[in-house]
Amino acid sequence: MHRQRYSSAVIKNFLARQTTTKNLLATNDAVTKNKAYCDVFINHRGIDTKRTLATLLYDHLSRQKLKPFLDNKNMKPGDKLFDHIDNAIRNCQVGIAVFSPNYCKSYFCLHELALFAESKKKVIPIFCDVKPSQLSVTDNGNVPKKDLLRFESALEEAKCTVGLTFDSLEGNWLDVVNSTSEIVMKSLIEMKILVLVLFRLRYIDRLEFSPALGLALLLSYSGIGTGLTIGSDNGRSLWYEWKFSALGRL
Repeated sequence: MHRQRYSSAVIKNFLARQTTTKNLLATNDAVTKNKAYCDVFINHRGIDTKRTLATLLYDHLSRQKLKPFLDNKNMKPGDKLFDHIDNAIRNCQVGIAVFSPNYCKSYFCLHELALFAESKKKVIPIFCDVKPSQLSVTDNGNVPKKDLLRFESALEEAKCTVGLTFDSLEGNWLDVVNSTSEIVMKSLIEMKILVLVLFRLRYIDRLEFSPALGLALLLSYSGIGTGLTIGSDNGRSLWYEWKFSALGRL
């Protein structure tokens, strides 16, 4: 059987690296807490839905103790438009895209939609007074080709996503607001569960070092001594037995 030997110097070096990693993680967590944050970003065409559906959604989600983002509610004079909105989208959890007849005429609407796609955000489409087949990006010569491609790709992705439809003349405003809110809440809960699972997986995965070294550390902490000789095959067997047991408890 192949056997490995680890000295106290090797173990001390490993522990030093572990301490550095923990410090970096703590710094990263502090930075994350200071980032602009919102639970849900409401993407909409102002002239179509700002005074109706978009504001109703914002008010309802706020009453649910969530942090929605709506430009005229969250921005103040002096804020840089692109910086503020782009940052909010990148740090939001879920996006709501309220499609309407004049939606695709707005560079800002399409830019926000493209950011959703590029940031891999979950988007809940609401087709208000418009069908998915009626939505298309028009090249008026004022938008760079690169942006047109971004917009077209994001729009096609949204059109292929199951969403809600709403007729502002015949539909029930309360129903569409409640339905959207329920979907948002469910999505946020699912994401929080996923984050918890991924965090635990990441934590366990960070412990993925040489099985023999792991046992050497364990025995060292137990006061058995340094310069231990440990069978790597046995070490690996015990290590993965523990790891799979831990994963099974997630």
